[in-house]
Amino acid sequence: MGTQFALEKEDFILPGYRDVPQIIWHGLPLYQAFLFSRGHYHGNQMPEGVNAFSPQIIIGAQYTQAAGVALGMKKRGKKSVAITYTGDGGNFSR
Repeated sequence: MGTQFALEKEDFILPGYRDVPQIIWHGLPLYQAFLFSRGHYHGNQMPEGVNAFSPQIIIGAQYTQAAGVALGMKKRGKKSVAITYTGDGGNFSR
């Protein structure tokens, strides 16, 4: 949650399935977070002005999404960031 204090509204969050609090802090209404947790389709629809993707269920799949969003923002000349998170099992150490 600490990263949220460094983000601006224009920044983009690409969460994993455990990162719902971050997108709530970023503007997702709490009722929609509950709908997401229950598998309701409306829980995966980000409201206008909430720069976030739906939480990724596949561990680590949000890395490529974040890279794509960041590249798109760079090509458009935006001064924003794309952030994602990982937890246990999300690293690629060998």
